[in-house]
Amino acid sequence: MLIWLGCDLGQGWFYGQPIPAAELPCVVAEFQNRSHAVVPAPMDEHSLMSLDVLPTQRLAQLQAIYDGAPVGLCLLDRNMRYVSLNHRLSQINRAPLAAHLGKTVAEVIPHVFPLVEPYIRRALQGEPIYGIEVQKPPAANDGEGDTLLISYQPVRDEASEIVGLSVAVMDITGSKRTELALRESEDHYRHMMQLNPHVPWVLDRNGEIIEGGPRWEAFTGQPIEEALGNGWQKMLHPDDVEPTRDAIRISLSTGAPIDIEYRIRRPHGEWTRMRSRGSPRFGPTGKVICVYGVVEEVEDHKQATEELRDCQAELRAAVDAVPLGMILADAQDCSIYMVNPAADRIFHGAVFPGQQLMDFSKLGFSRTDGRALRPDEFPLARTVLRGETAAPRHLLYTCPGGTQTHLEISSKPIYSDDHSLIGGLTLVRELASQD
Repeated sequence: MLIWLGCDLGQGWFYGQPIPAAELPCVVAEFQNRSHAVVPAPMDEHSLMSLDVLPTQRLAQLQAIYDGAPVGLCLLDRNMRYVSLNHRLSQINRAPLAAHLGKTVAEVIPHVFPLVEPYIRRALQGEPIYGIEVQKPPAANDGEGDTLLISYQPVRDEASEIVGLSVAVMDITGSKRTELALRESEDHYRHMMQLNPHVPWVLDRNGEIIEGGPRWEAFTGQPIEEALGNGWQKMLHPDDVEPTRDAIRISLSTGAPIDIEYRIRRPHGEWTRMRSRGSPRFGPTGKVICVYGVVEEVEDHKQATEELRDCQAELRAAVDAVPLGMILADAQDCSIYMVNPAADRIFHGAVFPGQQLMDFSKLGFSRTDGRALRPDEFPLARTVLRGETAAPRHLLYTCPGGTQTHLEISSKPIYSDDHSLIGGLTLVRELASQD
């Protein structure tokens, strides 16, 4: 405590050993001849703090830092009484500063105390407690309580006796609500893909199926494992096999899209007409490396289309409600499926539904050091193409007008109920200059 108050030298039980009176002049002279000590902070030169300021000035500086912290901070004694606290904690507890001092936690926040008492008592026994999520009971006029992230750290004296607790409280209500909205969005998207009347498929450069949607088995009775390679062609009408192969060969050799109709045999032996459409994906040399496509039933899909439309409306409402920028991509044709208003504002309309993923990744993105970001390094591309989860990453985005925006971008894959990759979700947050 004496060091915090600016006392570099001191005597007594709290700091150091006693000094004989005869040695005192030498010790003081040695201290006066020292250069001014400075404690550097990990910021710029304006953040340096001199150790030679008066104790009252040091205390004022510490109090300013204490009160300016965006996290609720306080000290509790062994009787769980508030010894000190900052303004942020008084806001979180919805009680004035004066109403805390000398009062116990149970007296100030009686509805929350039963939830945190076990952790306080454990900390008073010497166990540090970190990152405990606590859901506050809702207030009388509020239908939903706040979510707090709380840590307790034992405070010890010179004899290593616990004299109290240092408490840090963070209000994470906004983050939890965003997290809930994201889960709802993923759930809507997953159900929408299950209702989709299309059967997605992927052809490799040899014209063989390497991925297929689970609805193929519902249409034909053929397990998807048997359909891989060229096995799916066994379910085609004999008269339609060769025209279908020709369409695949032309697409692989010329890069032309696939759009063909053929008949498939249903589980009970009847034939159903299907339409298959696909779009090639090109490698760096311009050659086709694979083809993404879908198969849809030409007849009797009105009901499925209506159900899909309803699910799309629910998904749109959920996505639009998220305060962060959100972009949904379809893993089957590698295109942008949905962009919420926040993302549209951040990118100034440069991202839109139907846009190919590689075109989106080629927009003006760069690392924070100015180096360009390769398209395959972009978080959403990693997710959709490789099924990776991309942790939040700071990037620079150059707007169409030339201005740069600092963004935090993350992404995660979305899987169907049978664990097939069906899409990707990207979150975009604008960063202030200080972030």
